[in-house]
Amino acid sequence: MEFEEILLLPYNKLKNTWKYCSYNKSFFLFILLLLFTLNIIPNIFSNIPTIVVSYVVIFIILSGYGMCITRDKINHGYRLPKIMPKLIITLGIKSFIVFIVYFSLQSLILNIFSDLLNFPQFDLIALIMHFSDTLRMLFTHNLIHSLIFFTVGAILFYVTTFFTSIGLAKLADTGSLSAAFNLKSIYKIIGLFGWKKYISEYNFFIITLVILTYLQSISISNFWIDNIIDTFFEFLIFASVYLGMGDRYGRMKDIEKNTQINQKK
Repeated sequence: MEFEEILLLPYNKLKNTWKYCSYNKSFFLFILLLLFTLNIIPNIFSNIPTIVVSYVVIFIILSGYGMCITRDKINHGYRLPKIMPKLIITLGIKSFIVFIVYFSLQSLILNIFSDLLNFPQFDLIALIMHFSDTLRMLFTHNLIHSLIFFTVGAILFYVTTFFTSIGLAKLADTGSLSAAFNLKSIYKIIGLFGWKKYISEYNFFIITLVILTYLQSISISNFWIDNIIDTFFEFLIFASVYLGMGDRYGRMKDIEKNTQINQKK
C-alpha cells in the first residue's frame, strides 16, 4: 500500500461508510435513535435492574441489526438492509451470547492475574479504551505489577477481539451460533486470506476503535450537546465494527470460493 493511500484510508473509509448508511435515511435514523437512547437511559430510569434490562434489550436490537448489516456487506450490499424484527432479535440474542462467552473468558483470565498480582478488579474494556485513566492507575500502584496487568489485558483484548470479529461475521453469514466458536474454521479462512494482511487490517481497525472511543469519552458540560456528540462517535464505532467485519469476511469468502473453484479445475 502506497503512503498516499494510507493517508487517504481514513477519509475513504468514512466516505464509504456515510454513503452506505445514508442511502436509506429512515434506517440510519433508527440506528441513531437506538444509540441516543442508550446514552440517556440512566437519566430516564433510576432503578438499577430496569437500567440493566434496558441496556441489554437495546444492545440486542443494535447488535442484531448490526449483524444484518454485516451479512449485507458480506454479500456486497451497498445500503442499510431492511429492518426485519424477527431476524434482528434472533441474531441479536446469538451475538449477545458470543460476546458473553468470549469476553467472560478474557475477564476470567484477567481476574486470575489480578489476584496473583494482588491487584484491584478493573474492567478490561475500560482498561484499553480509557487510556488516560489507565496511566493514572499505573502511577498509583506497584509499577511492575501494573505494567504486567496492563500488558496482559491489552493482549487479551487484542486476541479476543481478533477471533470474535471473524466469529461474529460467520454467525452473521450462516446464522449458526456454533460457527462463531469454530476456531478451526476461523483459523483456516484467515490462512486463505493471509495472516499478514488480516493482522494489518485488524490493527487499523483497533487503532480506529481506540481513537473513536477516546473522542467519544470526552465530556461537555451541556447535557444534550454532549449526548448528541457521543451518539455521533458511537455511530462511527458501530459502523466501523459491523461494516468492517462484513467487508473483511466478504473478501475472505470470495478468496475461499475462488480457491475451491481453482482446486476443481
